[in-house]
Amino acid sequence: QSLSDKGNDHQGSREILFHEYTHYMMAMQGAQVPSWYNEGFAEYMSTTEFAADGSYTFGCPPRYRTAVLQRLQWLPMRTVLEAEDVANLNRDDAGRLRSGYDAVDSYAQSWYAVHFFSADTAHQKQLSEYLRLWSSGSSSREAVERGLGMNYATLDSTMRAYAARPKIACVQITPARPLAIPK
Repeated sequence: QSLSDKGNDHQGSREILFHEYTHYMMAMQGAQVPSWYNEGFAEYMSTTEFAADGSYTFGCPPRYRTAVLQRLQWLPMRTVLEAEDVANLNRDDAGRLRSGYDAVDSYAQSWYAVHFFSADTAHQKQLSEYLRLWSSGSSSREAVERGLGMNYATLDSTMRAYAARPKIACVQITPARPLAIPK
């Protein structure tokens, strides 16, 4: 599969490349972030697309995650935000990947949270404050309450409502001076 393949129902190599590259860039910058943000932001950037006119999009719903939302068992956001490693939440007690009607996807939930808190300036400020508090040693609960301005129950209902929206927009950037795209 080439990097230009989009795939139908499965994550393509292009998405994997951008996901993993995002982890690399965060690590190179020394970012101290919680697991949910690390994976959610990598998912957020994984859908990056470049157009011939120099514009680009990112933050699109990753189809391989959001397409199965109807059958996912939504985890409490407290569980996702407090997890040492959100990848472990996708496994059952025996360590097997959950699937079918027992499926959970902490990465999808993390993506929804990153997308929601990146959507506008007010939410970006909340996220920035949450991350600042978390990285300075505040508990997850304190960072949620002080940084995001809500408790876990409100965060849960807000994220569930956001995920249930029929359409979630991508971010599209058209630079004043187009980016040069190698042929």
